[in-house]
Amino acid sequence: MSTLLFDIGATNTRLALLQEGHMGTVVHIRTDHAHDGFERLIAQMKVVAAGERIAQVVGGMRAQREGREGRLILDVNLTAWLGIPVRRRLEEAFGCPVWVENDAVMAALGEAHLGAGIARGVMAYVTVSSGVNFVRLVDGVADPTIARFELGKQLIGDENGRPVSLEALTSGVAMQRQFGRLPASIRNEHVWLGETEHLARGLYNMMLYWAPLRVVFGGSMMKDVDLPQLRSDLAAWPAVWPHELELVRAKLGDEAGLRGALWLSRHPEVFERYSPT
Repeated sequence: MSTLLFDIGATNTRLALLQEGHMGTVVHIRTDHAHDGFERLIAQMKVVAAGERIAQVVGGMRAQREGREGRLILDVNLTAWLGIPVRRRLEEAFGCPVWVENDAVMAALGEAHLGAGIARGVMAYVTVSSGVNFVRLVDGVADPTIARFELGKQLIGDENGRPVSLEALTSGVAMQRQFGRLPASIRNEHVWLGETEHLARGLYNMMLYWAPLRVVFGGSMMKDVDLPQLRSDLAAWPAVWPHELELVRAKLGDEAGLRGALWLSRHPEVFERYSPT
């Protein structure tokens, strides 16, 4: 009996098969945004399953879902998928239990238990890639008092003092829209200093709300964000938290979401926390 792991992002999707406790080769595919893209993804999942009997399907994906069926209700990138009952369709396709969580939550779990995070106390995971999101973990699991993590939508001031969401200023999609280029190809130091300052504002607010012991930064955009500069920006504002903050880069890279799904698959005692009724 095997477990099928998945991580569906706005740009890339990753799939892997867990057999006898070991995760196999990670399969990378582009996320298909078309209306039939999800059905084609299921077909790809069956290829990865390679005829194995699947005991459970566990993974993360962007977008907001509701209800037992896991119906997609909100996402700015996968708009053609809205209305799809993701969890039910996967259950029908594989005939087994399915657990679907937000992709940032899965990545946070991976870093907390298998990467740069902590499994005791409060940890914050910050992902900056196509979108922006923050996740609060308490003793190694997502804070059960927060139904959805959407701190990337918090309003901060832009250069003109207008209220704009953090995600609209710092995400990969926002940068590509503004400069007409992929963020990785932008080498202008002043552009990245501006991105870092915007991120610092959102980070400062998050630390006031959540009081984490450690903040773990993941996502493709963080490869070009100067962490010492981020610390310097934060140091310019009043430090009202009672302890020294640890700001660290994620260790698991693109596999953080899959590793979080792997960890969750091994801990059925916490499944219900991530499984809507």
